[in-house]
Amino acid sequence: MRYRVDRSVRRSGPDGRSLLGGAPLRLFRLTAAGARFFDRVVTARSLSPAPAEQALIDRWVGAGVLHPEPDPGAGPITLRDVTVVVPVRDRPEGLARVLDSIAAARDRPAAVIVVDDGSTDPQAVAEICEQADPADLAVELLRRETSGGPATARDEGAARAHSPVIVFLDSDCVVDPDWSGALLAHLADPSVVAVAPRVRAAPAGGVGTAGASGASGGVGAAGGAEEQSRASALLRYDMARSPLDMGVEPGRVAPGSRISYVPGAALAIRTAAFDRLGGFDETLRVGEDVDLIWRAVENGLGIRYEPRSGVQHEVRAGLRCWVRQRFDYGTSAAALEERHPGTVAPVVVSGWSLTVWGLIAAGHPFGGAATAVATTARLRRVLPDVSTRDVLRLGLGGHLGAGGQLSRAVVRVWWPIAVPLALVSSRARRILVVSVGWTVVEAWRSRAERAPDAALDPFRFAALTLLDDVSYGAGAWAGCRHRGSWRALLPRISSRTT
Repeated sequence: MRYRVDRSVRRSGPDGRSLLGGAPLRLFRLTAAGARFFDRVVTARSLSPAPAEQALIDRWVGAGVLHPEPDPGAGPITLRDVTVVVPVRDRPEGLARVLDSIAAARDRPAAVIVVDDGSTDPQAVAEICEQADPADLAVELLRRETSGGPATARDEGAARAHSPVIVFLDSDCVVDPDWSGALLAHLADPSVVAVAPRVRAAPAGGVGTAGASGASGGVGAAGGAEEQSRASALLRYDMARSPLDMGVEPGRVAPGSRISYVPGAALAIRTAAFDRLGGFDETLRVGEDVDLIWRAVENGLGIRYEPRSGVQHEVRAGLRCWVRQRFDYGTSAAALEERHPGTVAPVVVSGWSLTVWGLIAAGHPFGGAATAVATTARLRRVLPDVSTRDVLRLGLGGHLGAGGQLSRAVVRVWWPIAVPLALVSSRARRILVVSVGWTVVEAWRSRAERAPDAALDPFRFAALTLLDDVSYGAGAWAGCRHRGSWRALLPRISSRTT
């Protein structure tokens, strides 16, 4: 087993014995032997630790300091131990693509169960399943007369699975040729019950080609140049900021961590764990995948994200459908907050950071700056063995990070309040302008990490960033109103020092 150090990790002090990193940030004070062992862990190509050493590694992994990188194909679980469940509704072309990609991959699963969730043309779905060559792919079709939603369809498919592992794949996805090796290798660790691959954006109707030339594949010959250009812009934007794409860094999945959820569009899970959790919540039409992951974490089960395993997911072909998708995602916030209190807060900040930015917003920038400096100086006294650079990163950097969260919340969730206030208050107007600018700049800065080749001019990128956030926020308010609870819109004050 190899281990990868999280990019957040910084070491300081004598012999690197102060280790700062993880999500949320934690400080580990190591003994001299502990520091040497950490060096050995991160440099070894393979490691066979003693039980006490493994317990220490598990602690670092649980904190998000280290990430296991098992060799693809290693471990007892292979695709022959997997049943793939594909829910579909009125998407026969997409179903054909996902089945073709599974059949074309280097290894094939034991079985594929397609659940037709009330398609208006069930014969089209049946024909796609019948066309699959039984010698290459064993496909079983289940038909629901009425649509119950993704959760219901997935649960019905899972109930027919007899393998130790289930992989859920949506019908608007295709898998990469080597998609399963790195994914299933994580299940060699008995504490890991579910693993998610990286879900990358791909053109509607043309999954498998992520370049600009393929972006118009789902538009149609009669769509016209303007519609094709819009589809291309949506693809390029989603390549950088899709809510399904968790990025290039591996990690543990848990609320409050860098990767707080993974989508059910592509997810491998142990059948026993899925049954123990009671499957997906069938009362949820949106957010059922996030709910499942969070229930697993609350039950002490390990979830990993593995970007070396890849799946492509179709971007919505038209702007209206794309906006509707974001709106629908937002509607899940209230229901998720009811089930998992405190996990859906639009911003999580310490009381001190809230004081800093509250003073600045109220027109007292020097008071805010003084508070930021004072709390950072206090950290210097509390953490004498941590380098000054890391103290500044933890203190002033923490306040800046909180400012970014608050700015994003203004634009994404609180805009129905911020915009009317900006019309009557110059101070509120300045706050809104700064929040919009900060949000767009941060989105533009981070785009290069996920999709450095997804060139999109700054104007359209900024417009889609704001439309993305505003659409989600509108859905969040609609969901809260529907459920009669506004808790999902409220900030959460943490107990952190900064």
